[in-house]
Amino acid sequence: MVRSMMSFTELPLSFWGYALEMAAKLLNMAPSKTMDKTLYKLWHGKSASYKDLRESSEATPEAVVASSSMSVVPNENILILRRSSRVSRSPEKYDFLVTGQLDNDLKTYEEAMSDIVLGKWLQVMRSKMDSMSSNKVWTLVDPPKGFKPNGCKWVYKRKLGAHGEVNTFKARLVVKGYT
Repeated sequence: MVRSMMSFTELPLSFWGYALEMAAKLLNMAPSKTMDKTLYKLWHGKSASYKDLRESSEATPEAVVASSSMSVVPNENILILRRSSRVSRSPEKYDFLVTGQLDNDLKTYEEAMSDIVLGKWLQVMRSKMDSMSSNKVWTLVDPPKGFKPNGCKWVYKRKLGAHGEVNTFKARLVVKGYT
């Protein structure tokens, strides 16, 4: 938006910051797709004032300086833009692509332990633990006084083949990221 504004003027690049400020102001004054209010109204609790906005056909440095000393006459022709209320949908011919993409991955250790293929999950988890042990990824130590160790959890993933059958079972041990 700023590049577009600057490309239609003969202003020097030193005015780039002002163009950026105006672009942000215009975007905040424009209606939002997700809600009926503008971002300005949500932030300030009142509608934006359009009295400072005007179109200048001659945006040269001299015109900017000259217009700043003149009184501003607000434009009375305010155009209200209407947003389309149409809901977009993908064509029906692509519906078959979505049918096989259900998320069948397990979320918790308890789900893995109650799964039909429990033996596969146990084998994969044991293999991962052996791999981390042989690669010396971690060593078991006592935590320092006053510190609590981070928790961890297993993340499970079924890898599917070309025809949708389960090829491999994957499991990773990850840190929860909070103390």
